[in-house]
Amino acid sequence: MPIPNRPSLTFGPFQLDLRGRSLTRNDVPVPVGERALDVLAVLAAADGQLVGKDALLDQVWARERGTAEQPIKEGKNAITWTRLSCMRFAANVVRLQLHVLAYNLANFLRTLALPAEVKHWSLTTLRDRLVKIGGKIVRHGRSITFQMAEVMVPRALFR
Repeated sequence: MPIPNRPSLTFGPFQLDLRGRSLTRNDVPVPVGERALDVLAVLAAADGQLVGKDALLDQVWARERGTAEQPIKEGKNAITWTRLSCMRFAANVVRLQLHVLAYNLANFLRTLALPAEVKHWSLTTLRDRLVKIGGKIVRHGRSITFQMAEVMVPRALFR
């Protein structure tokens, strides 16, 4: 991504250091991914002007179609964020934001809590193999066990 001429950009309480690749809010570092920093740099450098989709794709993703389309495909299939059934635009905006929040939360938990063997699974695969399979809760004395079918996920994976 081409870096604007200025070494840093300030907008509201935020300071975007383009050379050091960091974002701070009131001098407190904000954890942001590399791609998000690229998007922020392009939008902040536009000084309030509209940045079109093609310009954003050219500057940030360098037309890497697969990079941008895979998360969109996961969102459509796993989270069904294209189901915007409200009649008002504002209500659909809130609904879409909730879907994106659910996608980000599920993606965060996927990378945080799953064993290394399944961290690469997409959210659609996780939904199909973990959520949509039969299971039952069994009580024995003081212990409670969740038993699920071993068709899709081997038992040794979660021990």
